[in-house]
Amino acid sequence: MPLIIVGYGDFEDYRVKELPMDMLEQLAARYPLVLPDDYSPEYDDLVITLAIHAEIDRRRGGAAQEAHVPSRRELAQLIIKRGFQQASKLHHPDADGQHVAQVRLAQVRDELLENSTNIPDDRPDSLIMIPAPRQGPDARPRAASVNDWDFNDDDVPF
Repeated sequence: MPLIIVGYGDFEDYRVKELPMDMLEQLAARYPLVLPDDYSPEYDDLVITLAIHAEIDRRRGGAAQEAHVPSRRELAQLIIKRGFQQASKLHHPDADGQHVAQVRLAQVRDELLENSTNIPDDRPDSLIMIPAPRQGPDARPRAASVNDWDFNDDDVPF
């Protein structure tokens, strides 16, 4: 099975096995096992659905959440951000530093973060990324709930 990672939010770049159970349950609601007959899912949607539900079953069977292993790019960005925080303790005007030095420090941080995109992110070519939830009318169809109501014109009060 290809590597599947989250492509948005607090868990961006996390593999399915590294996600907490509540996030898996949110994804399971977005990717239900039962779909309406008129919906034809894409290959990636099917693989994501299977991976999410297989991981939920694995966890319910007693398996633990795996620890997140950051990519080389994530580690580089972490070093840059933490280094900026430490250097700001010396150069920030609130810490008796100079404004000009703090401005330069921020500029250097921004340059380094931009250059860190050149560091490989350790992703295989067969990667499948779970996209952010879609908003609006083109959102992915949901499985019909047992409690869904069938509305008709008589149910609308106007």
